[in-house]
Amino acid sequence: MQKGIALGVVPAVFVLSAAAVPSDARAQGEATFFVSPRITGFEEVPTRFSPASGEFRATVAEDGGSINYELTYSGFTTPVREAHIHLGSRRVNGGIIIFLCANTGTAPANTPACPAEGTVTGTLRPEGVIGPQEQGIAPGEFEKLLASLRVGAAYVNIHTEQAPAGEIRDQAVPIFQDGNGGNGQNGTAPPDQGAPPPEGGGSGAPPGPIY
Repeated sequence: MQKGIALGVVPAVFVLSAAAVPSDARAQGEATFFVSPRITGFEEVPTRFSPASGEFRATVAEDGGSINYELTYSGFTTPVREAHIHLGSRRVNGGIIIFLCANTGTAPANTPACPAEGTVTGTLRPEGVIGPQEQGIAPGEFEKLLASLRVGAAYVNIHTEQAPAGEIRDQAVPIFQDGNGGNGQNGTAPPDQGAPPPEGGGSGAPPGPIY
């Protein structure tokens, strides 16, 4: 398994359609780093109280053809079944685009197993995209996964035995640098999505990264 995710990013120009992504995303100035900083039950629809929390980080490869990711979580009281990226805006449920890990035997080949807690890493590729066809994404349409991430229209969802429809989730949003080399705001959340949870918020998890 890969250890850690590269953090190099550039100013973002947000893709507003599902058009094909250029072969060199960084050269085109598009967002290449995504994060779900506070995955909790409060983001589920309907909202859930859960002692678990998590964090997701992902980086697009130089050629735009794959995504390296790291998913970290802890605090579940029943076994983790699966984790995915889904197509959907905040507070809206959507179908599965791609698996992050699974213990159910239903995931595509080479999907890593979900640990009871801790960190799982992997690489997302076109062959892992399974849909959702009813929402306009056909199997293998990796460019639509990228487009969904770049406009904040995808979320990470972790499913457990206790909550098979999803116990904790968070929107995946782009992070990019401003002109001074610092972190700019992600800029992709529509105005009605509100601010991220305050420090100490979520499902009882302590503030700050959990990895």
